Amino acid sequence: MYNKEFDNIEIPENIDLYIKKGLKKAVNEKKSKKYRRNKFIKVVACASIMGALFLSFNSDSLANRMPFVKDVYKEIRNSKKSEVMSINFNEYFEDSAQEVNQTVTANGKTVTAESVLCDGKYIAISYIIKSEEKFERDDTMHQLLSNCKVKINNMTDYVFNSSGIEGVYTDDYTFVGTELLKLENKDSLPDEFNINIIFDNINAESFHRDKYYIPGDVWEFNFSVKSYTSDNKVIEVNETKSKFTVSSIEVRPLSLIVNHITPKDSEDTMYDILIYDDKGNEVLRFSEFYNDEGTNIGKTSVYRNLNRDCKYIKIVYEEMELIPNKKTPGTINIKKDDVEDVVFQINLK
Repeated sequence: MYNKEFDNIEIPENIDLYIKKGLKKAVNEKKSKKYRRNKFIKVVACASIMGALFLSFNSDSLANRMPFVKDVYKEIRNSKKSEVMSINFNEYFEDSAQEVNQTVTANGKTVTAESVLCDGKYIAISYIIKSEEKFERDDTMHQLLSNCKVKINNMTDYVFNSSGIEGVYTDDYTFVGTELLKLENKDSLPDEFNINIIFDNINAESFHRDKYYIPGDVWEFNFSVKSYTSDNKVIEVNETKSKFTVSSIEVRPLSLIVNHITPKDSEDTMYDILIYDDKGNEVLRFSEFYNDEGTNIGKTSVYRNLNRDCKYIKIVYEEMELIPNKKTPGTINIKKDDVEDVVFQINLK
């Protein structure tokens, strides 16, 4: 896997998800109904789209009805909120998650680590967070900010990137969600290991650290994890069309990984990759790594996990033209070039 650096500036990954989702909502329709997207992207549309993504979900009674977070997944995955989260809350959580059930109280907040699912490279941990005082909640956001330190088998040489704790408020005092930990510097995790997790900041209001954060208060968890790898699958593709090569894809319970080669973006041209599942739903990308290969660039693109029964994916490469905006010097518009999309269909079964 290429893992030299991210392709975006260092902002919380969930914010990156909002922006990418917002940009995709701001597109003109293409001739092909299945792949219609706007090619003129206006950044000012992102904020209003991000604010509107989550207003339709009603979860007032979940706390009384759902004793376990992995049961709450059934509710979350049917809501609009789940569309921009790092995890597709599918049957893997119901079938394969391990119960943890550890609870720690500090600074007026009781946190329960409820369950864990690990696919050998990614770890999803479910939490219930209860506050003695009302959360100053922001329903346009789907996560609680966190400062998380992780050790595997008491070692710090495993480096993880966190999505934050993503989920929903069940009432003014309760938040249920999942943190996705992505291993960045090793090929895989042990088959069985002990994980130590320390949070020193779990707040919807954590930007106001002087008011809500008390130094010395931590929520620490220790529990054993077994990697669930029986459904991991690597498919060697090695197929080239036009200027694009799909080398291989990796299907895991917690991610879809695509290794591919594309031309480098230039001053007047950029390239994008879209992935659709067998139902025609676009699969959300949440990170990307790359290495330089002369006139081309080798990429490892990481997407949300697929449903277990997904039969195939379509990989669509788009070539777009960058046009200077004469009305606003120093900015550009992006529009679909006249070049036809390049499409790969990869069977998963």
